Amino acid sequence: MSLQTIALLLILRGFSSFDVEGINYKELDKFFIEFIPYIQGCEYRSCTHVKELNCGVKKAVNKRKIDKGRYERYVSLFEKLKGEKKW
Repeated sequence: MSLQTIALLLILRGFSSFDVEGINYKELDKFFIEFIPYIQGCEYRSCTHVKELNCGVKKAVNKRKIDKGRYERYVSLFEKLKGEKKW
């Protein structure tokens, strides 16, 4: 099952909690399907949508095309997963 399919199922079925264990922080943006149309606006292919200046996702948040609270949850999960990175 693709990441987009999983993300869509989570949105459509609803969920009370979401376990992020096993998700690579570099692929987290694929679970936020509302980001997908704006990722192409990122200057860098490896954009994390967190600290980069020319980020299509951050621009969409600033233009209120992506909910700010949803974006903040993304950043929080990204930082959590990045901190759990196994070397």
